[in-house]
Amino acid sequence: MKKIEQLLLLSILGSLPWFINCGNSDDPVADNVIDPIIGSWLLTNEEWTGPKENPNSLRSCYLKSDHGKPNKWAITETEATHKMWKCWIDGPGAGKMPFGNWPVIYKETWKNLGNNKYEFNGDQGTFTPYSLEFSSDLSSMIIIWYEEEYAETWTRQ
Repeated sequence: MKKIEQLLLLSILGSLPWFINCGNSDDPVADNVIDPIIGSWLLTNEEWTGPKENPNSLRSCYLKSDHGKPNKWAITETEATHKMWKCWIDGPGAGKMPFGNWPVIYKETWKNLGNNKYEFNGDQGTFTPYSLEFSSDLSSMIIIWYEEEYAETWTRQ
C-alpha cells in the first residue's frame, strides 16, 4: 500500500509543472518578451500632425513610389539600430532622396521610463518621443515625435 501512495504522490508532483506553466492564452505578450518595443520594426506610414508642414523639408521614405527604402528599426534588450532613408516632401523631387549619404544609421541605447515612455540615447543625443502607443496585439506602434509634429506608424516584422 505504501508503494501505491508513493506512486500517487510522484504522479501528482510530476504533473504540477503542467498546471503551473499554464498561462492565459489571450495574453498578447509572449512569455519571452521582456518589453513590447523589442523586435524588428518597419516604418509603414508617416503623417504630419503639427500646425504647419514645410514643403521643402524631408520625410521618411516609406511609399512604394519612393526611391529610398522604408526605415527599419531593430531593437534588442539593450540597443537600437535605426536605418533611415529620407525623401523630399513636395515639389519636382518629391519621393526622391536628397543629396547625401543615405541611408543614415543611428546606433542607440534605450530604456523604458514606464507608461509607454521610452528614452533613446545615441550619437545624436538623448531624445524621448512625445508619445508612443502599441496596438492591442503589439503588432504595430504609433510614435508621435517632438511637439506633436509628426506621427510614425511602425509594423513589427
